[in-house]
Amino acid sequence: MKDLTEISQLMDTLNIVADKISAYGKVSRPYGTEDNLLVHEVHIIDYIGRHDIVTASDIVAVTYKTKGAISQTLNKLAELGLIDRTEHPADKRKQRLILTEKGMVVYEHHREKDLVAYSRYQDRLSNVTDEDLHKANEILKTIFKL
Repeated sequence: MKDLTEISQLMDTLNIVADKISAYGKVSRPYGTEDNLLVHEVHIIDYIGRHDIVTASDIVAVTYKTKGAISQTLNKLAELGLIDRTEHPADKRKQRLILTEKGMVVYEHHREKDLVAYSRYQDRLSNVTDEDLHKANEILKTIFKL
């Protein structure tokens, strides 16, 4: 049996991380346009930008958010001129989500911010091996059933 003290300390750390992520996600920020966006909105733009064919159902599946919440977010992104809805090439009942030129600016700006953050994390983790990172990733996937 694993030491419950260690598991308790791990869960305490995960709760602190969750609180930090939650607080970060509540502040809107600029991403290369005049619009300030929340991190979950930018992550939807990022998902659309990284995939050829995306539907609202795809986003629901990867974000663990409700259809209603995703629909509201997609409507906001469309109103801001960041995404368009077009006919799905294989299923006329669905709409394909694509980035507009303005959406591409946000996508590229977000990717640049990610690279800066990844470099910062790489510096902080300079003493951690790739094997350790892989193990940490697998532990998190196991805990959260991902």
